[in-house]
Amino acid sequence: MQSLSATQKNTIIIMLDSAHSAHSIATCTGFHTPTISRLHAKEHSELQKSTGGHPSKLSPANALKKTGLKAVVKQ
Repeated sequence: MQSLSATQKNTIIIMLDSAHSAHSIATCTGFHTPTISRLHAKEHSELQKSTGGHPSKLSPANALKKTGLKAVVKQ
């Protein structure tokens, strides 16, 4: 396995700074996605990570109904 040259690392870092995903960088540069992810973890750990996930399936009111609790009504 060959290590990345300084030029290749700089290219990837510039793309990371431009908010490209690891997958899109891998597609453009020809390097594997895990290689991009490792470089991201080493060199740019301060960049914001994607939160991922999905929204709640129940609204807060429906969640209370489902658990049998009653919502406190402010008057």
